[in-house]
Amino acid sequence: MENNPLFNKVLRFVSIRPRSKKEISDYIKTKLYKKRTPDEIDKDILGIMQSLEELNLVNDEFFARSFIEWRLASSNPKGFRIIRGELLVKGVDKCLVEELLGDEEYKEMEKKAAEKVVLKKSRNYKDPRALKNYVFSRGFSQAAVVFACGRGGI
Repeated sequence: MENNPLFNKVLRFVSIRPRSKKEISDYIKTKLYKKRTPDEIDKDILGIMQSLEELNLVNDEFFARSFIEWRLASSNPKGFRIIRGELLVKGVDKCLVEELLGDEEYKEMEKKAAEKVVLKKSRNYKDPRALKNYVFSRGFSQAAVVFACGRGGI
């Protein structure tokens, strides 16, 4: 499989950042859509995915964990509601997403991220309700908003 040019393209694709199985599958389809029949495409996808799994390069749980951490730690963090939707669009299993977002460690990270948003935006909002609404619009849970606004002196 290592001599396959498509496999090498997929390796470069997954080396940039962790990817979900659906993202990899969609990427392969974009590279093959003109060259093969749907059955041949499915066969190629299966072969490449098996090779990636053998190399431990595709793992939806690892992808979801790193995605959640990245979204919460970024300079423009998002809350669980937005993260949940993004992970589902990327093909991560709903049960896995709910399990991970229920983790206490991630709940604490969400509170800290909401606090970061409140501190960053508090000077722009004179009305505390407007600030809370802004933080809610970023996808944060009510618990995270209450924590962040309480800590931010709002």
